[in-house]
Amino acid sequence: MSLTTVMNGKPTGPQVQKLLDHVKLTKAGDIITYETIESLWGEARKSTRFRTLIGTAKRRILRELGLDLHAVAGVGYEHPAGWTQIRQGVARVRRGTKSIVRGVQVSAVVSDDRLPEPKHRAARDFIVSKARYLAEVAKAEKKSIQLVIGRPEVLPSLN
Repeated sequence: MSLTTVMNGKPTGPQVQKLLDHVKLTKAGDIITYETIESLWGEARKSTRFRTLIGTAKRRILRELGLDLHAVAGVGYEHPAGWTQIRQGVARVRRGTKSIVRGVQVSAVVSDDRLPEPKHRAARDFIVSKARYLAEVAKAEKKSIQLVIGRPEVLPSLN
């Protein structure tokens, strides 16, 4: 059984496959214009359907071809060279790291008297303990770090 993504009853797979096939014909540095994508899909660039398709296509292209298409403002998407894709990845990690630091800073300063429920205190303590662990790893200059991706069972639901 295969999974099919459907938007308003219309599968996205066939249209995404058209872009995937087109990307396979391009080389690093080539720009895939919005007009080209519109003609492949028969969808207007400003439509909700186009945005849904482009998101689905970018995820599939990354998964299947190992390419992270980079948006070129007002033009389309660039087929990235290897180093370009690495630079984009580094920039995302930096932004993510700054977000993590800020998240820990704003969480750590909340006192217990402002957190009436134990699950909220547990969530704050979890965030702070993970930040301390990452800081210790960085200090020790270990060569690798294992991060668990996903929702850990330790963190209580805040719903």
